[in-house]
Amino acid sequence: MAEANSSIDKLQRSVDLIHWNTHGFKLGLCSVPPVGHTASVLGLANSCAVGGTLSAIKDRFVQLYRVKAHVHHYTEYMSLDAIDESVGIVSDLIDQYAELASVEPPPAAAERILPYNL
Repeated sequence: MAEANSSIDKLQRSVDLIHWNTHGFKLGLCSVPPVGHTASVLGLANSCAVGGTLSAIKDRFVQLYRVKAHVHHYTEYMSLDAIDESVGIVSDLIDQYAELASVEPPPAAAERILPYNL
């Protein structure tokens, strides 16, 4: 656990985290690991940086969807309208992440944030 916490500390110093979520990492050590392993660790991280990843995935999907690539695999389970609606929902989510990432920290929080060189 000490090694995992040390790695997270290093990561937090190297990543520009949003002021209201500087501790967006959680770890859990399972006392009953999977068969054949000595330990099991779960790590969770939350960041507005996922917006860029979602945007890249959506852009790639839209490129494929324009030419209806692989659509036949999904249309027996869902309608094209549902797929179009899903793209809109993901676009809204990307916009929300971008809005959160652009929020200015309050003056007191700005003093606690260290400048990072990525």
